[in-house]
Amino acid sequence: MSKFEDIKVGDTVYRLESIRFGAWFQKKYKTFFIPEKVTKVTKSQFIVDDIKVWKKNGDGVGKRYAYKLGEKIGNTIVTDQSAECVEFIDCIESTRECITMSKLLASLLEKSDLPMDKLSKLKAKLIEIKEILN
Repeated sequence: MSKFEDIKVGDTVYRLESIRFGAWFQKKYKTFFIPEKVTKVTKSQFIVDDIKVWKKNGDGVGKRYAYKLGEKIGNTIVTDQSAECVEFIDCIESTRECITMSKLLASLLEKSDLPMDKLSKLKAKLIEIKEILN
């Protein structure tokens, strides 16, 4: 009996989604099991996320695989991690936005032609941000 013998259109399978983070030269990845709906089924394969997957073992094209909920992969059990994935992506985007804002702020502070009242307001905002972070 094959791993996905009884798979039907509309069934949910799970695939690993890798999210790269860090600087462009760093190869850091965090992976999540993401649910996907089966869109087409043939005698020996099914299609999920535009990838052909073999029913017999869940192997797909280009080192892509399909998994069943609760399946054990090494020391990991397949669970729906879509919420954690979205939260992780939001965290990365927020971090990038903070870095961009800090660079902008640094460039503003380097300008000697800013009036003292604006510098004082910037300083007050920085103190407010520091208190939020602590």
